[in-house]
Amino acid sequence: MQSPTQRRPSTIPIDLADQVKGMYRLLDLICESGSNGYVDKIVIAQDSVQHFINAVSPRAYASITKVDFRKLDRFMIKPLGVYGSRSEIIRLLRSIGVVEENV
Repeated sequence: MQSPTQRRPSTIPIDLADQVKGMYRLLDLICESGSNGYVDKIVIAQDSVQHFINAVSPRAYASITKVDFRKLDRFMIKPLGVYGSRSEIIRLLRSIGVVEENV
């Protein structure tokens, strides 16, 4: 048996939202254990929302409950959602030239 220092590091999937300039994850799907088994839940991706809001208007986001919406009122935002399997999302992003072939 290998010691913890000899084990290969586990592979953590790359978050494509972090790899594409101008792409932000607004919602995330998480799986939680409940009394009747596992339950999928949609939650706000707080870190990504913070980065998005502060990219649009610096210091407009203090916390998920403290957002200066007046600073954001002057912007028209048209979000584009992408949903599907990881391989299909990667294929789409490659086809429009926003991720490299090695992803």
